[in-house]
Amino acid sequence: MRPSPRLEDQPLSALATGLPGAAVVFRRCGIGFCCDGRRSLAEAVAASEVSLPAMLGALEDLEGSARRGAPEATEALIAFIVARYHERHRVELPVLIGRAAAVEDTARGRPEAPRGLAELLGALHASLDEHMLREELRVFPLMRQRRTDRLGAALALMRAEHEDNGQFLIRVEQVTRGFRPPADAGAAWEGLYAELERFADELAAHVYLEERLLFPRFEPPAA
Repeated sequence: MRPSPRLEDQPLSALATGLPGAAVVFRRCGIGFCCDGRRSLAEAVAASEVSLPAMLGALEDLEGSARRGAPEATEALIAFIVARYHERHRVELPVLIGRAAAVEDTARGRPEAPRGLAELLGALHASLDEHMLREELRVFPLMRQRRTDRLGAALALMRAEHEDNGQFLIRVEQVTRGFRPPADAGAAWEGLYAELERFADELAAHVYLEERLLFPRFEPPAA
């Protein structure tokens, strides 16, 4: 099984979009992960007033929470990912797209309006839907058959697509100003941002289970 890279060596953007709760921690600590997300966690913390041990402790707690409740057996873990994340993403994302379009229309002309949000979510929806189908129709069946000889390229593609979808989340973070609506936004705007933040955290949890728990079972150890 391939070991997970050290937290301090990982890019901020990868942690923000692939570890549930990490984006919230970064926002609370004033560590930006949108414009300079390629920096490693260690580099970003060194340029802040946050101590690296404190940050690592917070993120390790998040890792423990992300793993808690996930089935250990591979077949059960795959079923859990499909039911808990794939099926829910397919239902929830189209609803969020519609709500985003309505808020954009209502907020048109305001400087804080999330211009392009619905289009951005639509692109994420198309990308994520294709990605999940590839997993369900090819990757997961090969895992069930223990065909590790045919999984190398497929898993590399899945990881690349995770990164691509993570970039959509980074752009959503930018458009919504960190999911912070203006003070006079109103219930629809506030509710949309709250649901989008929850969705982003759910997608991060989905990615975490695949990249840290599932995929390494079928990949050779890193050199």
